[in-house]
Amino acid sequence: KLLCTIIAFFEPYPKQNVNYTEAMKQFFVGLIDGDGSIQVNHWRETILQFRIIIKLKYTEGNHLMLKQLSKVLNIGQIYIQKKYVFLQIDHKTEIEVVLGILTDYPLLTTNAYTRYLFLRFCFLNRISLKEYKFMKHFLEPVFRKLTPLELTNLSYFDNWFVGFTTAEGCFCIRLNGSHSFSISQASDHYIMEAIKTKFTLPNQVRLIAVKNKKPIYLIETYNRNSLARVIDFFSRNDIISLGGEKLLQFHKFISAFYKNKKGL
Repeated sequence: KLLCTIIAFFEPYPKQNVNYTEAMKQFFVGLIDGDGSIQVNHWRETILQFRIIIKLKYTEGNHLMLKQLSKVLNIGQIYIQKKYVFLQIDHKTEIEVVLGILTDYPLLTTNAYTRYLFLRFCFLNRISLKEYKFMKHFLEPVFRKLTPLELTNLSYFDNWFVGFTTAEGCFCIRLNGSHSFSISQASDHYIMEAIKTKFTLPNQVRLIAVKNKKPIYLIETYNRNSLARVIDFFSRNDIISLGGEKLLQFHKFISAFYKNKKGL
């Protein structure tokens, strides 16, 4: 019973009026956009290898979440290395499953979508090693960035955002009562603007750093009304829940938020 309770608490669990498998697929896409790696490599200059990897900080919650994701979607192997837990997908049939998911629910970040297009082309066309070496330097994505309204109107955006927040979001509790919710992303300013639009945040998207020549953008809010809207969103019964360590963080955040009588 204790183990079942722990698993239910840490995994993205079903809610009423939710198609669990489809919601998990959308959640999975958000995780890839946030903490995924899509790879096409060669093995000893002989054959191409295809991998899709999700890498999270190792906690029991994140481990259980990835195990549940692997079980529901029937993809990947889980392993732990140093301070991280990985979901690795590299079998041909599993890559085909993932390509199907990403066709139904496209990736929304520029970097992930670019790498997906390259993997998809190489995988489906069975290109040679020589062709791979040439193409990896010249293949450009066909990617139209959506407006914030177009992005938030996507049918799968809400479950995608739950997965993306599981990877990239932060619910911060401070001793002075100034709690906050924040999320960051490399390069894709338009995704941060979509989040600002979704929750009617009064805060501006900020450029906080440049890493590997890529700008890092952050949206953060301390506004109590905004935080209430964020809490209401993640508490909805018609979308999947947050997963892993982020779910634990969220429950602690709710408790601190409602105990705090101070205006934010």
